[in-house]
Amino acid sequence: MILAELAYIFMGSVVEKKYLSTTPSRFLYLTPANFITDKIISESEGSLYFSEKEYKRQSSNLVKIEYGDYLIYKRENNYQIIRFSQNIDKFIIPNQEFVVLRLKNEDGTFDKPDFEKNDLDVLISSINTVFKNADIDINQLKNIDIPVEISFYEDNNIEAENGVIDKYIEIGKMDIVERHFALWGIIRRIHREEILIMEDLFHKRRGWTNGQKSRFIESLLVNIPLPPFYFEVDINDKWLLVEGIERFNAIREFFVDKTLILTDLYFFADKFTGKNIDQLPLSYQRKAYEYSLLLYFIQPSTPQNIKKYLFNMINTIGK
Repeated sequence: MILAELAYIFMGSVVEKKYLSTTPSRFLYLTPANFITDKIISESEGSLYFSEKEYKRQSSNLVKIEYGDYLIYKRENNYQIIRFSQNIDKFIIPNQEFVVLRLKNEDGTFDKPDFEKNDLDVLISSINTVFKNADIDINQLKNIDIPVEISFYEDNNIEAENGVIDKYIEIGKMDIVERHFALWGIIRRIHREEILIMEDLFHKRRGWTNGQKSRFIESLLVNIPLPPFYFEVDINDKWLLVEGIERFNAIREFFVDKTLILTDLYFFADKFTGKNIDQLPLSYQRKAYEYSLLLYFIQPSTPQNIKKYLFNMINTIGK
């Protein structure tokens, strides 16, 4: 499979220096000089920024990095690939020395699946072979057969004058990202133990019966729209489940542990009662795995006091 089938591919933005400044702002113009290692960005002396007015003027013509994007750039005569997996209180606009890969799922929507490590190794090897001693050509890059993670140097500690936090300022720092994610992507993360559960918020909740779990699975099979899941994303790209524990447990028991046997169904009582995932027709298995879930991600840049408020609010609404 060629790269263009897996990802949208963008060149970074070319911006004349007269439109940039070394005065820090929320709009960082990213250059390779900002990397203090192959994974860590630093806003060192000499970093370039847009003013808010200039950013708004040019915004429609600029490429902005989104959570989960991959960046390709040259470092010490070799191309590197890194994944933008954290968030700071800034808009990041890569310059023309970067190529941005934005992964897509099978139906063409953004769902931020991950490359497998082996695929990344093959991709970077191919890029360095094809573009040895040369700049990347987008058309050639798109036709490369398929086939590391990025951290921002950021102080997340919140300090306020006289110990008083201005809630109006803090709420402006709230950062929640909406994504549609195919169910198979969630299952893969469960296998990798990349989803954790906020037990202290849920230990008093009463679990679903097997019948309730089964009817939830049935809703996936008939494509009924479902409420979103909420996750907190930590600095290591682990997901902490904030809302959706019962649905999450049903998914894990049916698709991963394979211990849930369907019962008390409404639509498929005659067809699927007493069956597990492996006993369903392949067409229905495929339909379930490809179901698009709505997820909200509370980013690491969101202040801790705002996170606590969000957790309480989400779980109050969810009762």
